[in-house]
Amino acid sequence: MACPFLLFPALLLLLLTGCGGQTAPPDSSQAGQAVCGTVRYDFGNTVSPCRISDYYIDSSAGIRVFVDYPDYYQADGGEIAELIHQAAYNGRTMEDLASSYPNTSITVDYEVTRDDAQYFSAAFLFCAITQGAAHPSSSEYAVTIDRASNRPVRLSDILEFDSPEDLARLITESFTPLGNWSDLPPLEELASRYTDPDFYDGDRHFYLTEDSLCLQVSCWGDYVLEAPLSSLSLLSEP
Repeated sequence: MACPFLLFPALLLLLLTGCGGQTAPPDSSQAGQAVCGTVRYDFGNTVSPCRISDYYIDSSAGIRVFVDYPDYYQADGGEIAELIHQAAYNGRTMEDLASSYPNTSITVDYEVTRDDAQYFSAAFLFCAITQGAAHPSSSEYAVTIDRASNRPVRLSDILEFDSPEDLARLITESFTPLGNWSDLPPLEELASRYTDPDFYDGDRHFYLTEDSLCLQVSCWGDYVLEAPLSSLSLLSEP
């Protein structure tokens, strides 16, 4: 399974240039005030869904915000469509993002990692580039939705463990980091960060693929730990 966001630069380029012949969002400098709205980018692919981008642009304040999410289930206007939309914002709103980050360009990109009759799962990447800052800031989060109940899935709904300590042991025994990192913290430290009592059993920091479970860990950087579903004790069929 390829690590999400390896295609991020290419996807961002498509977004900024307007793929599928879609007109790009207007520049607020032309109108003299901030502009906002939603653009639908049609990739022309009958298999993959198109990309939807909510945008807010205020050139005078140096603010550009693009929040992208997939067009899955949008036509049905159902619960899953709204859950995906909310997941892209990770508990925030466009107003929050536009008012909290002056002189900053913000993008939220995504990769759909699983979509079948049982689960929909997607990983998101938030990136903020502030004028004059030495480095961009970023964070990763995700959503997994049970297609039968149309509800977000918590880690404990899928993976069998009794306590944070039990989960930490499971991580060190069964999971391996994705990617080649020169500054990778010890797996025990990543497991400890992931099993923080206020954090570990939510619905925003793991995703499923067809054959693996991936945990997103923030520990002086963003890391992904992966384990084959076949190697784990699961509470339901994968």
